[in-house]
Amino acid sequence: MAEDDPVRAQLSLANQKLSRTQLEIIETRIQQSTIRASFDGVIIVGDLRKAIGAVVSRGDPLFEIAPLDSWILELQVPDADAEDLACGLSGEFALRARPEISHHFTISRTRLKAEAHKQKNVYIAEADMDLPCTWMRPGMEGTAKILVGRRSVWWVVLHRAIDYLRMALWI
Repeated sequence: MAEDDPVRAQLSLANQKLSRTQLEIIETRIQQSTIRASFDGVIIVGDLRKAIGAVVSRGDPLFEIAPLDSWILELQVPDADAEDLACGLSGEFALRARPEISHHFTISRTRLKAEAHKQKNVYIAEADMDLPCTWMRPGMEGTAKILVGRRSVWWVVLHRAIDYLRMALWI
């Protein structure tokens, strides 16, 4: 404008507007790339340090976050005992970290498909939990006992051996 060249002045203004627009696009992308969970929790799976500079597909999980205010107990039931599994059954579990403390639970959901865990087929039963224990963390393991009803003594002692013989002698 000082050189009295209106074309160059308009071109400079257009370049300035283009630069501002590009900056706004970059700021919007930065805001959209910020990851926020809808609840407070702890990251139990995921480490993006290994993925620096890598391309991540849309829909791929980056993190697995566990909420700290409510608990879901995942019970791994062997497939031989899956027929007794049902919603509404109750039981007790104890963590390996604190075996002296047992907690009551009630099964709220069972998954219909078997899953492989440590080279064994298991069915997963879920129990909702609200525990006041501040020392508990996601991923802790323990032992659970599910109350499935009364059984006769001979059934408890012999049913696994009978099932094994049925499978071994099956022709």
